[in-house]
Amino acid sequence: MKKPLQEPSPILGDMNAETFMSTFWQKKPCLFKQVLSDRVASFPDENELAGFALEEEVESRLILGSPGISQPSELTLSHGPFNSETLTSLPETNWTLLLQSMDLWEPGFADCLNWVNFIPRWRLDDIMLSIAAPGGGVGPHRDQYDVFLIQTRGKKRWQVAPPSDINDFEAIADLLLVDNFQAEFDEILSAGDVLYLPPGWLHWGIAQTLTVTCSIGFRSPDIDVLLQQLIEEISTNHSFNLRYSDPWRKASSQMGITAADINELKQMLNTISDNETLLSDVLARQVTQTGDIEHSASENRQLPMKTIEDFQEGIRIQLIPSSRMTYYITSSAELSVYINGERIDLASALIKAEMKSITQFLDQLAGHHQLPYKPIIKQTTPELLQFLLENDLLYID
Repeated sequence: MKKPLQEPSPILGDMNAETFMSTFWQKKPCLFKQVLSDRVASFPDENELAGFALEEEVESRLILGSPGISQPSELTLSHGPFNSETLTSLPETNWTLLLQSMDLWEPGFADCLNWVNFIPRWRLDDIMLSIAAPGGGVGPHRDQYDVFLIQTRGKKRWQVAPPSDINDFEAIADLLLVDNFQAEFDEILSAGDVLYLPPGWLHWGIAQTLTVTCSIGFRSPDIDVLLQQLIEEISTNHSFNLRYSDPWRKASSQMGITAADINELKQMLNTISDNETLLSDVLARQVTQTGDIEHSASENRQLPMKTIEDFQEGIRIQLIPSSRMTYYITSSAELSVYINGERIDLASALIKAEMKSITQFLDQLAGHHQLPYKPIIKQTTPELLQFLLENDLLYID
């Protein structure tokens, strides 16, 4: 099996993935001109895509007005699903329709994720589509995630500025904008252009024509979210019986907290931070959680296979789009797989002997590649295969 890095990514044009990651990823923006022109030409048009806003399962929002230009009294933001009359009666200018998680609903956009397989799939948030009339946009704002902005239809003007301490303000409910936006980058993107933005960079996209923008966003969990996960892990793991103690304390009339007390707390925290299994659990469980995502309408190809014995050489398997998966190998060569917040320990004695083959298989499966099943997989990962089957997490062709 080839590793994804061995295959060039069309989203980066002539740049290789190693150069992009070392020079631009989470560091500075990068514009790729006309790298996807041929590929986006076959994407669904704005009329077909707008139809998804009629569906109850698809998260959608409609902004009327032009945030950052229109007065707040002229702006409205409403949540879908919408009816046909609402969408067909939209004005000629100054509106934006946003569709979330389109990688779950339109196979063509799910295929876009193969263009970013040089980044672990567990970092992915979703693919959002923005359909906008001339003058439409969501206003100047900042996002705390990496994003590839792919222009698939029409032209959009993008203005970008570095991270700053400019204040956010709520233009209307559920719409945060930045004040006094001053762009350092100003470019009009056409179909086939791609703009990468790291977290925190201020940006403002304004449609110049009827336009469609595909945004591939990557999640970055906040420390408070990870700490909450850590607390949950500690509270459910009875081997962590940590409690503040001070057998070293001497009699004293001093009522203050001392450096020795702080050191005791540090020792407790060090015990936690030195626990490799605990920390891998915290991160892996958190980044593979799917929240409220349910199986999409496109996930209807699973065959009724419920046991490992049903696997035969020659079939092809693929993880369903709504699932998130990663794995971790400890310093003692113990392998755990995480899917949708659940951990599966692969304890077979064959694992260590076949570690390279197993990790290649896991990389491909977690990357949502379609791959041929091989007998060695059944021998070494029965726990994983059984979990996937019992939870209907595989496409099987």
